[in-house]
Amino acid sequence: MAVLIVLELGTLFFAVNTMSSVRAFVGGEGLWSKAQKDAIFSLRMYARVENDDYYNEYLEYLKVPLGDRKARVEMAKPNPDYEIIRQGFLEGRNHPDDIDGMIKLFRRFHRISYINKAIRVWGEADSLMAELQLAATDLHTYMKKNGTYEEMEANLDRINELNKQLTIKEDEFSATLGEGSRWLESLVLKILFLIALTVEVTGLILTISVSRDISKGINETMRVVKKVASGNFDERANVFSKDEIGQLAASFNNMTDDLEKNITERKKIEKELIETQIGLEKRVEERTEELVHINKKLEITNLELESFAYITSHDLKAPLRAIGSLSDWLYSDYSDKLDAAGKEQLLLLKKRVAKMHDLIEGILHYSRIGRLDGEKELIDTHQLIKEIKDLIQIPSHIKIITEKKLPVILNYRTNITQLFENLLTNAVKYCDKPEGIIKISCNDLPDAWRFTVSDNGPGIDEKYHTKIFEIFQTLKTNGDEEGTGIGLTIVKKIVESSDGQIRLESEPGIGTKFIITLPKA
Repeated sequence: MAVLIVLELGTLFFAVNTMSSVRAFVGGEGLWSKAQKDAIFSLRMYARVENDDYYNEYLEYLKVPLGDRKARVEMAKPNPDYEIIRQGFLEGRNHPDDIDGMIKLFRRFHRISYINKAIRVWGEADSLMAELQLAATDLHTYMKKNGTYEEMEANLDRINELNKQLTIKEDEFSATLGEGSRWLESLVLKILFLIALTVEVTGLILTISVSRDISKGINETMRVVKKVASGNFDERANVFSKDEIGQLAASFNNMTDDLEKNITERKKIEKELIETQIGLEKRVEERTEELVHINKKLEITNLELESFAYITSHDLKAPLRAIGSLSDWLYSDYSDKLDAAGKEQLLLLKKRVAKMHDLIEGILHYSRIGRLDGEKELIDTHQLIKEIKDLIQIPSHIKIITEKKLPVILNYRTNITQLFENLLTNAVKYCDKPEGIIKISCNDLPDAWRFTVSDNGPGIDEKYHTKIFEIFQTLKTNGDEEGTGIGLTIVKKIVESSDGQIRLESEPGIGTKFIITLPKA
């Protein structure tokens, strides 16, 4: 069976390749014919207008039939040079992929009547082309020597006659290949039909023979399957052979043995699972009640912490205001009586009071992050940056530049305001350049907004990139300027409460870039 199928496929492959080669020769004849017609047309134009360009065109067109002639002559030799043949067919403008098939068709089937006749017609056409070359050479000579009009017309008549004869040969060549193609197609179809018929008959005989043996084993196995399906695990199938059907019956018997054992074990496990499930459900209920109780306690604790933060803030701010007011009075009333050291101490006291006030405000803001009332709203960050620029004090030597149009985002307005206000205030406060530049930009990602706040300030050493986000951690980078150490902590908490990310890129002496990614949803 396998041999017959391989033979059928081989015959089909041979037929396809041979038909493809015939098609290639028909296509080559078309190229040959077109080039011959174009060559004669160029000769006629050359005779009429006496322009050498037309004669050069004739020579160029002539390369096609001359290339095919080179291939034909070489293929006819007992021991041909295949490189010369390929070169000839390429000069005849045949497709490179078709050349090997054309050579095989010529060499293998040149004795077949159709192919032999086509080759003979091809040779006769080449002889006519040789005559055409002589006529063209004579015409060229007459033109160069300024021959008579009658000589030129006679030569053109000779060329026209050759053209008619070549047309006949071209038609005869195509017709011969067409007859050969139809003969080959008929032969291949007959062979394929005989092989297919043999395959079908052989397969039918084998099927009948094998099906009888298979039916006996399958029927026995099905008998036992029905017994097992009804719940009777005592029945076993008889094994009649050692082939696949016999192995199937034996495997089914083994499966029945295992199934009987597994059912007993499964019932035991199901009972244990039911008992375990009941216990788990009870534990889940207990844990759920416990979590509800813990959540209530956390809510109460958060409210108490918030209340404590406000009370502490108020209680701490009152004495700070008193100390601040007292230092202002002392400086105003006794500045003329104090020496430079005394004035410096009073100014330092005022700075410390202001710093303590900012620290308390910062702690209060930090405690409120994540427990805001209300809902998120659409925020025009471009407009928000303008409002923040109006609120903070920006020295004349510092410029805040917004690159492009910033987006409208969905978030808590208070949080986003604090985020950008802290970043811009830090950039302004620690600027150490004669011309400070702070840039704000945003990239639209598929599921997030990526804001970038960069400056050309003093920069931050890599070893402090984590420390600056810790509460109460500060870096003195610009004389005596020092913050509360809570601004960037607030920024980080705001970003993380929005399920975002914050990171920085910085190089000491060059500047710092904060990159904040906030989800769109």
